[in-house]
Amino acid sequence: IMYFDFRKNDVLFYLYSVTLQHGQYIDYRELETVNVINYKHCVSDYFLAWGRNTELLINKYCPRTHVVVCGKPNIQLESDNVSFEGDSRFCLIVLDQCIFDKQNFEMIQMVKNSNLNLDIYVKFHPSNNKLQYYKKFDWIIERGEFKKADLVIGHTTSVIYEALTLNIKTLRYATDIPALKLPNFLEFSSVHELNDKLEYKVLLAEISYEFIECIEEESLTKYKSFFNDRQA
Repeated sequence: IMYFDFRKNDVLFYLYSVTLQHGQYIDYRELETVNVINYKHCVSDYFLAWGRNTELLINKYCPRTHVVVCGKPNIQLESDNVSFEGDSRFCLIVLDQCIFDKQNFEMIQMVKNSNLNLDIYVKFHPSNNKLQYYKKFDWIIERGEFKKADLVIGHTTSVIYEALTLNIKTLRYATDIPALKLPNFLEFSSVHELNDKLEYKVLLAEISYEFIECIEEESLTKYKSFFNDRQA
């Protein structure tokens, strides 16, 4: 966003640029991925972040950019593209982008082999080759919405942290791929660990605070305040 404010006689009063966060940013270190452009090359005057975690990352790589934590006003709750009958309890596996297909396959297989007593659905990333997944796992069914899920499982996707914000039970498949780490009791790296961590009770929204500080009206108020303060 390039923000201008002109007063009488076309005299420039304000001129500054603003970047808005569009997903959870991960410090990929030496891993080659285009995603690093999100935080290594920010040239804006201001960066409006979802939470403290992203604030620290922008400060590390772009110290000249001023970061303001405003939260995420809208949690993406996609409508299912398929009609599901009944109120069966289910687990939603949320897949990463195609560069992490290997980890996606491992995660799906672990969930299938676990003691999970839930229906299992998959939420694809837009970059995934769905036919490749259906060929390897002919039993999987696609589902988009995660709000009704009894359990959300993912690898590095932003949906993990959005689900936590809504206090939805969540587990993360931990690998050697850089990711935003969660407390140990929310991470697994084997079927055995997954089975051990299926049952836990804790207020998840408190854990999500550093990733998404606030949502909905509280977040919108912070965004409004940011822009209003710069027009005073």
